[in-house]
Amino acid sequence: MIIGIGNVGSTSFKSKIIDINEKNEIKTLGQANIDKIKSQGESNFTHGVGENPAEKEIIELFGFEAAINTALEWYVKNGVISKPSDIQAMGFKCVMGETNGANMLTPPILAEMQKYAFAAPVHNIPYIESIYKNFLLDPSSINMVCDGIICLKLVTHLPERINL
Repeated sequence: MIIGIGNVGSTSFKSKIIDINEKNEIKTLGQANIDKIKSQGESNFTHGVGENPAEKEIIELFGFEAAINTALEWYVKNGVISKPSDIQAMGFKCVMGETNGANMLTPPILAEMQKYAFAAPVHNIPYIESIYKNFLLDPSSINMVCDGIICLKLVTHLPERINL
């Protein structure tokens, strides 16, 4: 199963595409990481195919949507995937307070992400914005991204210092 993994930070987008075979062996197909995306100007774009050493280049882009599109285009251009719909599932790290494990993206899961956004504003808020922009406002785009399967890898433990 080909899985895309995304990590949205306050000023960066990191991604990796992996393949998990029938024996649960994981193979990295590629990675694409872009930083300095919240301000106009130069961004660092680090990318690599398989286990090969990553290469770095300077590109001009602005915003998470442009970063995601750039990464997807790079994956296709470099043969990591033949098209975005080759990705069968997506995994994102977000902070939840009540739900455990890996879950399908549903309205209750999204509501919980919003409820606990204060605990992880660097991760949850950009994810929520991306989900609304790219998936919920245009549900047909889910199929274009990954054949309709959206999964979230949920980080379910909150720091003990946060009293809920």
